[in-house]
Amino acid sequence: VMMYACTAWWTNCSSSNRRKLEVIQNKALRSISRQPWFVSNKTIRNSLGVPSLGEFARNISKTFYKKAMVSDSALIRDLTLPPSGLDYRKHPIVILTDPP
Repeated sequence: VMMYACTAWWTNCSSSNRRKLEVIQNKALRSISRQPWFVSNKTIRNSLGVPSLGEFARNISKTFYKKAMVSDSALIRDLTLPPSGLDYRKHPIVILTDPP
């Protein structure tokens, strides 16, 4: 449920809110897998095959932009152009350059 449309809202979240969301994801995965406290979150995610929210958002964005670049539609190809102006950080393509 948390991953639904995360590419739309992930770029607009502050880094502290992103961290809080990842903590919630980690707690849910730990509870689902019934792992003790000393097992790392990365180990739990890898064993369940679930990426972190940041990794998921970047992977979905990469797939979208790769497909958009080779689209027959000029309007869709234009979505891959880097945005200009002050609202650059709110553009979904910025997720590919954001640190994890």
